Amino acid sequence: MLAIGRSELEAILSARSNVEVVCEFCGAKHLFDLIDIEALLKQNGASLDSTTRH
Repeated sequence: MLAIGRSELEAILSARSNVEVVCEFCGAKHLFDLIDIEALLKQNGASLDSTTRH
């Protein structure tokens, strides 16, 4: 998820209510909403509101 990048996540969330990620190994689909994505980004020191780039 974090490999996607903040700007791409923002673009996806502006068009849809969630981000769908499909595991290319097992084919499992995972849906992440704004709250899920914020939590993931905060765990790694970023947020959708952050302008910091790593």
